[in-house]
Amino acid sequence: EYGEKVNAIRLKRTLEHIFLRNDEMGKGGLRGTPVCIWGTHGLGKTQIVTDFAKERKWKMETKAPNLGAVNL
Repeated sequence: EYGEKVNAIRLKRTLEHIFLRNDEMGKGGLRGTPVCIWGTHGLGKTQIVTDFAKERKWKMETKAPNLGAVNL
């Protein structure tokens, strides 16, 4: 078993922390932490990240075995 099991609220809080920290690091010329979210199909993982990126007008790329790459 990999990683911690969390609900959507906890996932959003964790991602917000990581993404905002990565944004700060990027402004200083540093690389941030890559993010991989793994879980059962249909939980809303992609939607949570997509919404976060759209709210901030960030570029985002997702990769999934059955979808290939989806660029936003």
